[in-house]
Amino acid sequence: MSMRTSPTHPRDRRARRAFWILVAAAVLAAGSLTGALAAAPAPVTGLWTAASGTVLAVSLSLAVRILNFQDRARRAPDQPPEKPSAGAVQDRL
Repeated sequence: MSMRTSPTHPRDRRARRAFWILVAAAVLAAGSLTGALAAAPAPVTGLWTAASGTVLAVSLSLAVRILNFQDRARRAPDQPPEKPSAGAVQDRL
């Protein structure tokens, strides 16, 4: 078993912990956004809505990046990731 797929490797534990922290932040931000959208209109409410929406979007996008990284590492742990060549897009068209 390689170091990248070992469930006890510190990098995997850090990534898993960061993923769950980001998911928790997204859940809290979604709850906060719901409260902000239900509040009476005011400038402070607008700031609250913007901040909650931003935290929600950022935490979800980072959690998805971690999920993608973990999935790629699990699929091919001993192979370097493929980089598309300049003509790869043209070949697929």
